[in-house]
Amino acid sequence: MKKKCIKFLEDNGWEKIHEDKEMMSFTAGMSKINVDITDKEIVFIDDTGDFLNLPLNLYALIGALFHYRQISVNYKYDFSKE
Repeated sequence: MKKKCIKFLEDNGWEKIHEDKEMMSFTAGMSKINVDITDKEIVFIDDTGDFLNLPLNLYALIGALFHYRQISVNYKYDFSKE
């Protein structure tokens, strides 16, 4: 699931800004939100700190990105590969 979440972010214009053994951090363009992905969870972070912790799940990631207006409805993902 972690690989799918990372691929989804990269396919939709998010750039990896940090990587270590435990997590990867992503940001997109002028967004003030960073997304951290670990082996167990997805964490949304803004300038005040982390504000949303989700279980590692692609659909939770997509829903949160929609909710916080970080992706458009014409996002890229090939559901036929599932």
